[in-house]
Amino acid sequence: MRRGEEKGGRHKREAQNLNISIFKHLKIFYMVVRKILFLLSLSLPLFVSAQTNGLQFLVTWKANSFAESGFMGKIFPTRGSNINVRFELIDGGKLAAIANNEVRWFVDGKLIQRGDGLKSINFTAGQFASNHSVKIIVANYRGADLEKIITIPVKKGEVVVKVPYPNREIIPQANQFEALLYNWNILAKNLVSFRWSANGEGSTGDNSSKVTIDVPGDLSGGLISLSVVAQNLVNEIDIANASVNLLVK
Repeated sequence: MRRGEEKGGRHKREAQNLNISIFKHLKIFYMVVRKILFLLSLSLPLFVSAQTNGLQFLVTWKANSFAESGFMGKIFPTRGSNINVRFELIDGGKLAAIANNEVRWFVDGKLIQRGDGLKSINFTAGQFASNHSVKIIVANYRGADLEKIITIPVKKGEVVVKVPYPNREIIPQANQFEALLYNWNILAKNLVSFRWSANGEGSTGDNSSKVTIDVPGDLSGGLISLSVVAQNLVNEIDIANASVNLLVK
């Protein structure tokens, strides 16, 4: 009985010693990892989020794409459009002085421009891009490199049929319609041709954005599908189409 107790005690002490050994090794491993991370932090640049420590980037962008007069929405770039991006750095609610800080601009991961106090750039939207990633780095501001990344969507040109009649209901007479353009890489609307059709039949419009449809009386109660195809005369691969269904009263 006593021999069994001694054997059990020896096993217990061995287990305790094993646990102490594992704990010591884990502690040493933890200290080594901390030291490695500390050394890495000394060799790598420090980046600060855009909205920490009272710092904030205010970034805006603007595309020179065409949109109808009076349009109040956001005008998006399309392929080939010029895009202007600018920013201000806010520090504690005030504009930060960065005239002596190098600013680096990246588009889709590629450095495209750098310079002291450089707050704006221009670049051209890609022919096949669906969006562009823009990164701004303000170097060595208050001892850290500040970074901001934004995404700018690139959209296809859009055409919309303007129907000036409530509920898209028309009557048997001459009815007028207009094609509206949004987000086109053109300087003026006359650089786009328009082909109209009603129920699949071509309509005379002389490539104009406006068309008149003469609706005969025997179509009362029927439907007319009005379609338009818009094509850029300068870059013929830029094409968009739209259609609406009209009820003849």
